Amino acid sequence: MWKGFSFLDANKGKDFSTGSSSMLNYLDDKVFNEYASLFFLRRKMMDEGSAGDTLTLCQRRRFVLNRPMGRQSTNQEWALVLSLSEVAGLDLGNQLLPLPGRSYLIGSGVTLPKGLLMQYAEAHFLRDILRFTSVLVDAEILTDRDALAFLFQKYLIPAPSCGSFRLECFLPILATLELAASAFWSDGYKAYQDNYQSRVCGFLLERLNSFLLLRYLIDHGENIKHSTGSTTIVSDSLHIPVGSVPKS
Repeated sequence: MWKGFSFLDANKGKDFSTGSSSMLNYLDDKVFNEYASLFFLRRKMMDEGSAGDTLTLCQRRRFVLNRPMGRQSTNQEWALVLSLSEVAGLDLGNQLLPLPGRSYLIGSGVTLPKGLLMQYAEAHFLRDILRFTSVLVDAEILTDRDALAFLFQKYLIPAPSCGSFRLECFLPILATLELAASAFWSDGYKAYQDNYQSRVCGFLLERLNSFLLLRYLIDHGENIKHSTGSTTIVSDSLHIPVGSVPKS
């Protein structure tokens, strides 16, 4: 949308390729993964205006296609894999956009038989998601009813920020996620030293993002099945390294 804009690369410092220094203070020493970039993107769109009604987002090695392409990942059941050489020879074109007659193209999801709370606890620390949810209730970002629905949801989109979204949905959800991130860190949370678990806010925001997106689509009469595409990851191995993408 803006020449030179790209997602934040944690290995290359904390400056965006736009050259802007208007980072949020609470992001200075925290690890937010792509959500720092998404917050920045929303602010740019609000400040400068947006072109069109729909936004399509792809990440560095991950995107959503409106038809399956590639091979099944051996450890991420929700993802298909294409090698770098395969992607280099493709012209994806309209395959990155919603199908005709559809307004959204969202990533493939996974069913959580035990619910989100148990799924989170299997890979992360239970106290984090409980504290996160409690803080959001105290901040009136979620109601008690919302909190229960969030913690016990049975379906998750592991990469909810990839795909095509109408701005009337995308921008308010990002605004809510930014409020949630600010409330969580302002409550005095201390990040872990472990490289993987230090990404705690990214893991929590991913799950809240999925919850808010699915709720919005259902409330607005969208057919989730018809809007769901295939999340595709660029990798030369069918086994995606742990920590490079959200664990399902």
